[in-house]
Amino acid sequence: MNLIGEDYKPLYINKADGVTSKHVWYYSTEFKDFFLSDIFLWSTIRANGYILEIEGAKTILPEHYYIAVGDYDVGFDSIQLAEVVGRDFEAFTVSRDIEADSFLLKPMRIVGYEEDYEFYYPLFDHMFPVAIGELAIVISQKDMYNRLKRLGFSDFV
Repeated sequence: MNLIGEDYKPLYINKADGVTSKHVWYYSTEFKDFFLSDIFLWSTIRANGYILEIEGAKTILPEHYYIAVGDYDVGFDSIQLAEVVGRDFEAFTVSRDIEADSFLLKPMRIVGYEEDYEFYYPLFDHMFPVAIGELAIVISQKDMYNRLKRLGFSDFV
C-alpha cells in the first residue's frame, strides 16, 4: 500500500525506513478537498490483505479497511474490501497528481489475498489516497459513509 507523497509519487513506507515524519496527502470531507500534511504517528498493522486491481494496476490493502466507491447519479459510499469480492463496484479514483478534473469512477476487482501482511497507516482521522498505477483510490480505517453521504460527484470536479 503506497500513500501519495508530497511530490505526488507513491510513498512506500516500511519498517526499514524507520517510520518517521512523512508528508502525505489526505482528503477532508469537511472542506471537500485534498491537503498535504506532515504525519508523525503511524500505526503498524499485521493483517490479511486483499489485492485490488483497477485498469491492470494492483495494490494490496488491509482486509478490514474501507474504500470510497460511487455512482455518478447517487453519490458516494465507503465499503469494506470484503464486500467487493465477486461484486461490481466502481472505485472513486483520481490521478496521482490530484488534478481537479481527473476524478472518475473506475471498475475494480479483487484478484488475490495475502495472509499476515504488514501495513503502515497514519494515525489520522481522514481518508487517504493510495497509489494504484497512475491513479489513486481513497481509503480509510473506518466507515466514512456518514461523511460521504452529503457529497455528490460535483463536489470533486
